[in-house]
Amino acid sequence: MCGKILLIKINAKGIYLLKTLIIENDEGMISFLSGTLKKEKYKVIIAGNKKSGLIIANREKPNLILCSLKGKEIDGLEVLSEIRNNNSLLSTIFIFIASKTERTLYRQAMENGADDYLTTPLTKKELLNAVSSRLKRQEAIKKYLSSLLKQKWSGIQSEEKNLEDEVLEKLDLDDKILVDSDERHKLIKVRTIKMINSVGDYSKIMTFDGSRFFFRRPMKEWEEILPVNNFIRIHRSTIINLDYVDKLIRTSNRVFNVFLKNESKPVNMSRRYSIKFKDRFSK
Repeated sequence: MCGKILLIKINAKGIYLLKTLIIENDEGMISFLSGTLKKEKYKVIIAGNKKSGLIIANREKPNLILCSLKGKEIDGLEVLSEIRNNNSLLSTIFIFIASKTERTLYRQAMENGADDYLTTPLTKKELLNAVSSRLKRQEAIKKYLSSLLKQKWSGIQSEEKNLEDEVLEKLDLDDKILVDSDERHKLIKVRTIKMINSVGDYSKIMTFDGSRFFFRRPMKEWEEILPVNNFIRIHRSTIINLDYVDKLIRTSNRVFNVFLKNESKPVNMSRRYSIKFKDRFSK
């Protein structure tokens, strides 16, 4: 028969449940396991056979499975194979319960992925020690893997930070940036950039000769890396190069229209950035 056991444990974080699935059909063994585990405050539920055991394992994702090696409607090696081929149950502890006459299958069971192999007659101490030691070992492995993951993640974050610092390094007017032009790459000098506009996740760069390029970078980053004495943001979606400003016209709304060299239409400066612009150049 099959049963689901919920082991209540206490740790520094409080109460949590460990699930143990028993696949067994011998009434005497069921009575022994139930009695032993109930005295240790386990909750035991009797369920069914091999088929129902696999269904429960797949649904409940137990921490531990105690399985009869041979029994009516139970082939323990087949159960083990099913469990080990289920990616969601890879960390589940699997312990066989077998008679001494089945000792010859010990090596095959361990080679197929069993974690332990208990032979009957079985004492209460042997059962509880086996369960406890395997659960402790599983917890130690989890802590070790968690530590490795934290170290790896810390290294990745450090590499990303270094890459970000490198990418966001301040640019000079004579520095060059790589842009896409008709599916080809091209280097352009920073000083040739007349205006940058935000277009979704991309930026549209316009150079002094009217060429236009797209670059995957937000406006905030452009604002951080471009030379502050030459480039200024005039709108949430627009940055201009002051070297290409031809004239400014203040409108009745107290905002500026910016005319760039060789451009017939003005670029609108928002009210917010008009105030910033006035404060900056009125000093």
